[in-house]
Amino acid sequence: MIAGPVVDGAVDQICARPAGSVTLFSLERQLGELVFPDDAPLLLGDGLALVVRIHFLNPDDAPKPAHGIVSWYGTTTAASQTSGLRAAIRTDFSVPPGASTIDTTCMLPTEARLIGVYPVSHGRGYRLTIADDNGALVSTFDWAHPPRASWNTPFYQPTGTLRTRCEYLNDTGQIVDGGERLFADERCGMSALITPGTGLSACSMQ
Repeated sequence: MIAGPVVDGAVDQICARPAGSVTLFSLERQLGELVFPDDAPLLLGDGLALVVRIHFLNPDDAPKPAHGIVSWYGTTTAASQTSGLRAAIRTDFSVPPGASTIDTTCMLPTEARLIGVYPVSHGRGYRLTIADDNGALVSTFDWAHPPRASWNTPFYQPTGTLRTRCEYLNDTGQIVDGGERLFADERCGMSALITPGTGLSACSMQ
């Protein structure tokens, strides 16, 4: 994720993520990698930090030691262009009890091509779908480890507006507000790896 410092409220099991943080890479298994094109490296930009969040599941009663290893490396190949991140994330809504739907839109620059795109939600997100005018690009029931749609050179030029549809199933019996806290609030949107681009910027939302 690209974000500022993560605030971890261990007492009430609420983990807040900073506004504007987006998914750069997500995986469900222990090993995986994200490889950018040789001629379009990712430039994070100024004032950004790379934050790693690991979800542990310990089925036993006793604590277990754990660790994670993250490697970040690059080449010195001269790049003809660069890659960046675009985010379209809404928190300006509330999720009522039961089933409901929220849509988030993203207008990319006309020259932008997609390397990969992720849906973004929190724990009440039942189904997440990103589509353009040609149809669904990615759809998942796994909000915690969302798969990405990805493309190789020359990558994918979306048709029309990118739309993220978040279908919620709120079984708390209470209205859940939009916000940044991982287990207490909700959000709906997408993060896109694009070229050409640099740093992290917000999509134009209709």
